Amino acid sequence: MLDWSHRLATVPLPPFPVPNALVRAGLALRGGVLGLADRMLPAEAALWDFTAGLQRTKLAGALVNSGLADALAGGPRDARELARELGLSEEVTLRVLGAAAASRLVRLDSQGRARLARLGAPLSREHLRSIAS
Repeated sequence: MLDWSHRLATVPLPPFPVPNALVRAGLALRGGVLGLADRMLPAEAALWDFTAGLQRTKLAGALVNSGLADALAGGPRDARELARELGLSEEVTLRVLGAAAASRLVRLDSQGRARLARLGAPLSREHLRSIAS
């Protein structure tokens, strides 16, 4: 069996607010926890979650490209109001924000207003370490 884990040490990392050695250690720990969780599930379930990650990546791109991420950077907003402001379909905006909430990119408050979550915050161009580009 091939072990590609040594390759992670050679992949360049973008600038982070903590030393890269700490980032690599955190990623290795996260990988170990995910590996343990994968072993607790049937292979098909773990693979389904892995492929769902592709959809979460597309969802993050949709938040950036539609302007939703930037619009949510200022704080909680109503989905219908955002749709009108950005010229988007209200129904699709509600669905995208619901999926983003399920993916931990957005949080919905008790009135249904959306705001960027910690994981989604770097999708805004205003974020100090934005990945919106």
